[in-house]
This record gives sequence, structure tokens and C-alpha cells, in this order.
Amino acid sequence: MAREFTGKVRFRRLHVDYREDDKRESWESKRIFGHAAYPTYMIHVKSHLGPLEIYRSVYPQMDELERQIRDTLELAEFYKNEAKKAAREGKAVISTTTL
Repeated sequence: MAREFTGKVRFRRLHVDYREDDKRESWESKRIFGHAAYPTYMIHVKSHLGPLEIYRSVYPQMDELERQIRDTLELAEFYKNEAKKAAREGKAVISTTTL
């Protein structure tokens, strides 16, 4: 999947240390990302407002994750085109380019 989306998608793996005797890192991760369980897959689109979350799931099927990535790329392209259109018309919009 990574080869197919080269240049458009960045895949990141974040490891969270979970131990029965010290759950601080796990709780901090939950506070920052707002997720409920591991592994959680999230898809974000970059924008001038920062990352916008498009999708989140615990243990999704890989075909579902691929479908969500494709849909997100279409949405990012739409945002990009709308930003260009608004710039030509002198209007402010969300400037989203890639994942």
C-alpha cells in the first residue's frame, strides 16, 4: 500500500509503552489522541488549521483502511481545488493539500 501512495500519503507508527505496573504512557497517549484501544488507525488531512481527522478505527480490515485512504485522497483533492478557486476569487478557505 505504501508504494501505491508514495508522495501522497505518509504512514507513521507510534508505539505506546503499556505495562501493568506503569500505565502513564498509555494514559498520556489516550489524552493526546483520544483513542480507546490499540491499535488505532487514524487518517488525517493537513490544513492551515492543522491536521483534520477524517477516519479512526480500532483493528480495521486492511481493505477498509485502503478504501478510506482513497476516499481521503479524493477529499483532499476537492479541498485543494476549492482553495485554488477561492484564491482566484479572493475568498479565504481551508488550504488542504495532501495527507
